[in-house]
Amino acid sequence: MTHRLEAFPKPVITAVNGAERILRHSSSAAARIITAVTRGLNATIAEGLQIESEQFARMTATNDVREGLDAWMARRIATYTGT
Repeated sequence: MTHRLEAFPKPVITAVNGAERILRHSSSAAARIITAVTRGLNATIAEGLQIESEQFARMTATNDVREGLDAWMARRIATYTGT
């Protein structure tokens, strides 16, 4: 995909490359991170920590967490399903 981005300004290329790196990981984890950041953007530190805690708790019960830990223990690349 990078060869098609050469006509764009460097910040756009950097953003797309960053998005591609994020999307290699669990889509449900990325969604939880975006939710925490969006909801916590204008919150106090205490509120932001509460939001982060809630999103983390929702993530711990997913198959992606199990897959990530199993892959890490087996020293292999994880295959995430978004569940």
